[in-house]
Amino acid sequence: MTETAKVLAVGTEQLTDMERELLALATRTPTGLKTRSTRQGLARLLGPVLRVIEERGGVSSCLRHHILHAIMRGMLMLDTPPRAWSVEEWGAVRKVHGHECRFWLIAIAAHGYGVLPGLDYNYDGDTPRLHLARAVFGREVVEAEVVRIRSSLTRMGFVTGQTRVGLLRYCIADLLLFHSSPSLDVITDASLSGYTDHAPSRAARRLVSTVSAALVEMGVVTRRVSYFRPRERETHWKRLGVTEEWLGWCKRWQDTSPVAERTRRTAFGDLMSAGRWLKRDHPEVTSPAQWTLDLALGFVRFVDGMRVGELLAAPRPNLRMGQPLTPNSKASICSALRCFFHDLQQWDWIEARFSPHRGFALPRQVQRSRRHNPRPIDDGFWLKLRTASLSLRQEDLPQVGGRAFWRYSYPLELVQALAVAWTFSGCRSDEIERLELGCAYVEHVPAQSDPVTGESVPAFDQPMLRVPVNKTQGEFVKPIERPLLDAITAWARLRPVQPALQDSTTGRMVHQLFCYRGRRVGHGILNYAIIPILLHKAGLPDADSRGPITSHRARATLATKLYNGASGLAPLEVMNWLGHTHFSSTQYYLALTPVRLMTAFHKGAKLTENLRMVSVMVDNKPGPGDAVFRYDLGHGLCTNPAYAACAHRMACAKCDFYEPAESFARTLAQQADRYVRMLQQLDLTEDERAAATGDAEAVGRLLARLTDQPTPDRADTSSVTPHAGRGGQPTA
Repeated sequence: MTETAKVLAVGTEQLTDMERELLALATRTPTGLKTRSTRQGLARLLGPVLRVIEERGGVSSCLRHHILHAIMRGMLMLDTPPRAWSVEEWGAVRKVHGHECRFWLIAIAAHGYGVLPGLDYNYDGDTPRLHLARAVFGREVVEAEVVRIRSSLTRMGFVTGQTRVGLLRYCIADLLLFHSSPSLDVITDASLSGYTDHAPSRAARRLVSTVSAALVEMGVVTRRVSYFRPRERETHWKRLGVTEEWLGWCKRWQDTSPVAERTRRTAFGDLMSAGRWLKRDHPEVTSPAQWTLDLALGFVRFVDGMRVGELLAAPRPNLRMGQPLTPNSKASICSALRCFFHDLQQWDWIEARFSPHRGFALPRQVQRSRRHNPRPIDDGFWLKLRTASLSLRQEDLPQVGGRAFWRYSYPLELVQALAVAWTFSGCRSDEIERLELGCAYVEHVPAQSDPVTGESVPAFDQPMLRVPVNKTQGEFVKPIERPLLDAITAWARLRPVQPALQDSTTGRMVHQLFCYRGRRVGHGILNYAIIPILLHKAGLPDADSRGPITSHRARATLATKLYNGASGLAPLEVMNWLGHTHFSSTQYYLALTPVRLMTAFHKGAKLTENLRMVSVMVDNKPGPGDAVFRYDLGHGLCTNPAYAACAHRMACAKCDFYEPAESFARTLAQQADRYVRMLQQLDLTEDERAAATGDAEAVGRLLARLTDQPTPDRADTSSVTPHAGRGGQPTA
């Protein structure tokens, strides 16, 4: 740039003497701007102002006069033309001279002199944001953005009444001013988070959260902001009862550990318990690097005798206050310490002075007391809960009344789908909440035959459910009952269009089934909303004989019923239906009912009902042609060596092998040392067992059946050994 151009550029930011005189004359008299010479002399200064006034149109002569006089008085006050005014200087002119036209001055500053790019968000905080945005961007621009947001919210299921539209209009105007743009398309995730941090109240954050849901649906941003301001929990070491150094180590581990967030929060609480124990019993130990094996064993002994609420200065009310910790709570604390010290040693943050797995091993008595304790819901409760989930009506849902404008209830179809999923799916609460759109479908199974039994199975349609990735395995598919398929299909048919949300486990962007108004149903909705609704409809208390009814107990109930049914699933099949990787996890859900146990015992006992023991006399010194075995029949003896296989043994007829008891009694008395008494086990048929129990009709049926069957002949059985037939070998 030449020197002459530089002088001209500087001159444009200064008022000439002639311009000052004309400005003084024009502001001194009402008709000062009516002369042609004055208008021509101030054309350089007032040209942009007149252009904006002409573009807007509909300006009265009185308002036009106020606008021009305010600008001219401002130039005299600042001794510079408007193009050189800063944001603060425009604000000063508005406050001093723009009482009747302050919003017009904003529009002129933005559209006539380009001050908008440098406009501060807090510019003139006493001015309503909506009027400010309309003055800067124009009423039509602001209303066009309101229509866009309102259309998007309507598509997602929001009810945009007149009151809500008015609130949204203020929020949209504020966003436009914050981003210094007439369009919401310039908003990014970072800028939206920055605006949320400036939100003055919780109501303002709710408005931003609603608008951000529409922006996600429109594809402007990728995630919705929360209307809850992050709670600044006081983590001061004095309040937590631990030393500052111990708290620092625990916070560092919590921020670094790759385990799930909920697991880290639980472990952090257990680490605080260890810190309070250190401060009370070992105040000289403030760092994990100072722990030894003896100290770890001492802490395990303390945990073994620890009681609920111990070491807490102000424990929360608890019905078990002062009672010993449960075995699972003791195991949780020891597990948290093992994980903590193992990670610190593996990451080389501290020296490995002892083995965490040995030092924080759970005592054996605690391990033995951690028995499997499935808690299926009582049959009476479960049947009523299932019926209630299938028969929900609109009047069963909590009603939103009064002036609680921002509260809303979910549609009936969504609530019923959640309720039926809880009573029919057997999934964890997290899995139910994270089900994806299209997770339920029907799979056709063609006709086939069982290769083992040869039984033919006709073709059928089986509803299936695709369960998302969980903590034990990846995505898998399981068969479900028809009511669950119908409930999910009914909700999916009425579900408004929702944006894809990030899955909390996999991190993928998915279209989740239970999503409404741009947000997935809240964590804990089953325990705090759905189950209370079902209990209220069924007229049941919130606890049965095994304790409070929670979402996870439905999983144990369905597993138990599938296992104990008349043609129930095998344990391995139940394990796969639940989505477990190891059967040891399934054992916590399977409860063997007394009916199944008694039925199994009854079937097993029938195997021994047909077994009888008979006394046998074995001849140690048999002579030629003498019988070696004599079976004691009570009324006589049978010398048939194949007595165990004889068809006439329970209804003995006079045959060649039969000896009366009186004839053998004299021989036994004379030669008692010659015979050895033993027992023979016999496998009886059903007719023989009934005859042995004294059933006269059974004896008659047995004799009738043996009428045409000849008795055994001694000559035909000379080669038969006692081992032949159905019986076994005599035993001493």
